[in-house]
Amino acid sequence: MNDKDPLVGKIFGGYRITEKVAQGGMAAVYRGVDRRLGRDVAIKLVLGGKQYSEVFLKRFRREIRALGKLMHPHIVPLLDFGSIHGVPYLVMPYLSGGTIQDSIGKVWDWYDAAQVIIPIAQALAYAHSKGIIHRDVKPANILLAESGEPELSDFGLMKMLKEDASQDLTGSGMVGTPDYMAPEQWVGEAVPQTDVYALGIIYYVMITGHLPYEAGTAPEIMFKHISESHIPPRKHVPDIPVEVEMVIERALRKDYEKRYETMAEFVTELEQLCLRLHQQKSESSIAASRTMSRKIGSVGKFQWMNFKHQLRQLPTWVWAGIVFFILAFVGILSLYLISRNFMNWQDQLATVQAYNDLTTTPNVLEVETETEEPPVWTPTPEIVEEVNVTEEVVEFTPTPEENITPTTSEMIDIGSSIFSDVDGMELMFVPAGTFEMGAYESDELAEDDERPRHSVYVDAFWMDKTEVTIQQYVQCVESDVCTEPMKTSSISRGYYYGNEDFLNYPVVNVNWYQANQYCIWAGRRLPTEAEWEKAATSVIAGGLYPWGNRLDCSVANYFQGASGCHGDTMPVETYPNGASMFGILSLSGNVNEWVSDWYSAEFYTNSTGNNPYGPDTGAYNVIRGGAYNTDNRLLRITNRGLNAPNSYKDNLGFRCVMDAPAP
Repeated sequence: MNDKDPLVGKIFGGYRITEKVAQGGMAAVYRGVDRRLGRDVAIKLVLGGKQYSEVFLKRFRREIRALGKLMHPHIVPLLDFGSIHGVPYLVMPYLSGGTIQDSIGKVWDWYDAAQVIIPIAQALAYAHSKGIIHRDVKPANILLAESGEPELSDFGLMKMLKEDASQDLTGSGMVGTPDYMAPEQWVGEAVPQTDVYALGIIYYVMITGHLPYEAGTAPEIMFKHISESHIPPRKHVPDIPVEVEMVIERALRKDYEKRYETMAEFVTELEQLCLRLHQQKSESSIAASRTMSRKIGSVGKFQWMNFKHQLRQLPTWVWAGIVFFILAFVGILSLYLISRNFMNWQDQLATVQAYNDLTTTPNVLEVETETEEPPVWTPTPEIVEEVNVTEEVVEFTPTPEENITPTTSEMIDIGSSIFSDVDGMELMFVPAGTFEMGAYESDELAEDDERPRHSVYVDAFWMDKTEVTIQQYVQCVESDVCTEPMKTSSISRGYYYGNEDFLNYPVVNVNWYQANQYCIWAGRRLPTEAEWEKAATSVIAGGLYPWGNRLDCSVANYFQGASGCHGDTMPVETYPNGASMFGILSLSGNVNEWVSDWYSAEFYTNSTGNNPYGPDTGAYNVIRGGAYNTDNRLLRITNRGLNAPNSYKDNLGFRCVMDAPAP
């Protein structure tokens, strides 16, 4: 099928189509490669057999921007969108695990199926809290990441399509997929409980292998959903617990007012049921092993690197507290042992052994450093098969955005700058050329993932002179493109984002998706890891930091010794003496910064020498630069950190870059 599809091998804007993944009545999904970042993406072309009207395209852009605000770990994020010759398209991460539709016909264990349904229900509850009803929850819209985690896609798309084109099943404007449509949908109504009904059907299908209503035509399906009772799940699979059947029965009630009142109520009921029944099952070894494997993970190199990075992120005061606690405990224990000198040697030995077990158990530190990030897994980089065809560039006019028009001079000097017409950011020029990436062998603070040091060529680009500020980020939020940070306070300030006193401070508590969305809005992009490291090139040969080797509070905002420079973020232009060779400020210190690449501990060993980028997929994105609460080790130019893309922190912000014109 792929070799016959006329779109395979062609270029749409910055994306090259590599294969056709799926075809529906109104949309086709292609796998493609982002030519700028090198990562795999999924491109959905909204076909419908026609070019859409300009009125529809304007509404499409408006509503997709609204849908782009949905930031949830179990909702497929929107990376880009636009139109080609009147045909809308969406760009999302490519998830290689397939969809739940691929397993239809297989009978799932009720507990394992619930581990898919619960995260999707949580995503829907989140969407409902934002005033968005999905209306087309079905197995084909539940995608699986390589890690096995489910993610929901296609919010609101079907509604827009059906309202624009009279291509629905009955011509009445209904929205949805017949087998999963609630009774009220057949008359054009939708409420939050509509999604509860559809998710209940998916759960039914997964644990029985059957649809609750089966018929040959849409009218027959409609009649059964509205008027007939479905077959109880236990008629298909007798060993399904009665309590599970009762949850499904309530989710599938005809009258939506008699279903679960909210999706959150459905989530709570199912979670409590799983917990209660799973504890009672003596045969739960499979589910228990599955859960335990997620918590423990492998003990390979990637996991050890992640553990060390998390330990190193602990502020010095936390370490001081831990040491104080241990010393105090030792003192108390010593007094106790002396007072109990009448105890026999065996008892004393047992007491000391118990103490040693307590103070050496790794779980003590695990509790201190626990985060909400997903379990660690080691990604297996996918190989993008090159298509041996002549790349035909399709005419493409992106959605008009206010972009920067850089100078077209053939010679641009180091230190040159331009200003963005979108957010007012000053950008500094970084020329094309080769540099040495990675740590010196003599750097005793370097980790294995910073080596080997190797030659890298990077094209010319412009980089934000400072981290993106709160004031600049507010502009994107007010334009109805970006969403507010995940938390509005900072480490020491209860009112940070939205406070006029901090408008020139770096925006923090944004996840990778929010940072990426901002850069797209501003007409730029997140830097690659190689671009970031080149931009941080020291003003002296062999310098560990952008400004050289001297480190004090006059050049950077960091944490060293018994106290930090400030203990929180500072205005973005506070440290002019800490600029890199290219005049870029605070690349080390103040806040860590998101970059575009996925993390791999072996990246430097396997990287190409020409505009390198990380693996095509992964569980963590790279962060760079160190922050106000990190020490000298993490401030080094070559240090590599990592964070899950849906995570956010008080010490984590970002800056953007833009390609420079070729000479």
